[in-house]
Amino acid sequence: MTYRSMYQDLLEKRKIQIPSAWTGSNTWAMFTNRFVRGEKTKGIRYICICSADTFYRVFYHDKSFRSRAESVYIQPLDSEGKLSILPEFSEYARIGRRIVLGGTCETIEVWDLASWTKYEQKESEQQKSDRAA
Repeated sequence: MTYRSMYQDLLEKRKIQIPSAWTGSNTWAMFTNRFVRGEKTKGIRYICICSADTFYRVFYHDKSFRSRAESVYIQPLDSEGKLSILPEFSEYARIGRRIVLGGTCETIEVWDLASWTKYEQKESEQQKSDRAA
């Protein structure tokens, strides 16, 4: 489970290029992080993307997830391997022109660059205080 990140400009029509490291599926699920558990991301907004297969295997069968999953959107990649970010997702996560794609082998997180920078600073400060303790 490698965590990797890369910077990208949103393409025309609010599309992102899915990096080759995450390709392998033509159909993707998009949802907001309010459906993802974890205290580390509480109050921070980003978009989660995973293959439709992963979505159905990992998230769909979770009853608590399904009860909150009204904003899940399943879509195919276009012919160039790009995925459109819907306006409601973009607005929720406050996505601007500069974005960061990060994640593990199965899930991609789409962050606005400013939110990512804030999160990274928060993480760095937490690690420093953990080492000092």
